[in-house]
Amino acid sequence: MTRDELNKILTQMGEASWNPRLLDELSGEYWDYSSNMMVCESGVEEKKLPKDIDIRESMFVEFEMRDDSMIDAGIMQFDSMKARLNAPVTDGKVVLAYYEGRTYVGVYCKDKDGNAWVLPMNKRYRKIYLNDDKDAKIVGRVQKLERREVEVDAHVCNQLIDEAMKELQKPKVIEQIHVSWAIQQIQPAITTNRWWFSVYKAMVQLEVHTKGDYEGFCERIRREVPNHEHLPDPVELSRLDILSFSKPIEKWNIKDAPISQRKRFMEYQEIGFGMLALLESNGDGVGEILRKLSETLKKNI
Repeated sequence: MTRDELNKILTQMGEASWNPRLLDELSGEYWDYSSNMMVCESGVEEKKLPKDIDIRESMFVEFEMRDDSMIDAGIMQFDSMKARLNAPVTDGKVVLAYYEGRTYVGVYCKDKDGNAWVLPMNKRYRKIYLNDDKDAKIVGRVQKLERREVEVDAHVCNQLIDEAMKELQKPKVIEQIHVSWAIQQIQPAITTNRWWFSVYKAMVQLEVHTKGDYEGFCERIRREVPNHEHLPDPVELSRLDILSFSKPIEKWNIKDAPISQRKRFMEYQEIGFGMLALLESNGDGVGEILRKLSETLKKNI
């Protein structure tokens, strides 16, 4: 590799934010291509790469990984790497390559016909075939990798937290077959038609039934449990859906509810909580949910 070729490659790396530095381990000098400065024993000075530089194997290119093309090999974006110039490479070695005006990190390998490739360790990136017709060059063999601490701005973290909180607030998607199962489970506890209101509210709260569609709810219950002794009445449902009963079940308050008797209020609330638990369950603990609901309703009788 000539001095002009190396200068061209390092300049391109600097323009692409790879933060390249040319380091000579013997002299301790290095050229920083981001600031165009050279560091040596006498300090820091502005000095371009000299034309008569002797490119030796004591020289390394230090740079930062700028993409995730090697992520499947455990090399992450922003990892700091050192590639020894002109070092011999064999199959399986990680190399710094230059191809058609761009820098790549990949695994060097030859195919059965002896053709050389630079292969990324991420299927989303292109495989580089180093044929003689292209402006291609193996710059050096990667011999050292250091992982630097990556810090994310606080405002980015806050945005991610806001998104996560919105996801948590979204009701879990509940399949309709599970809703039918929950109705079947709760129906033995319904001993008066007005208690179906609590089932309706739980289904609306978890967005498995449309708010205000009393007729549709009653039709569904008649379809799911046609032989039930106490089927719901849409007029009764609409009369109850006022004051605190128009709010989510956990916000019901006896001081502002269409049910004035405490015993009756507790019955509606317990059935509502029971239906919520059934809808949100995955089938586990159903017996315990129904047992607690039955015990609470018996205490109120």
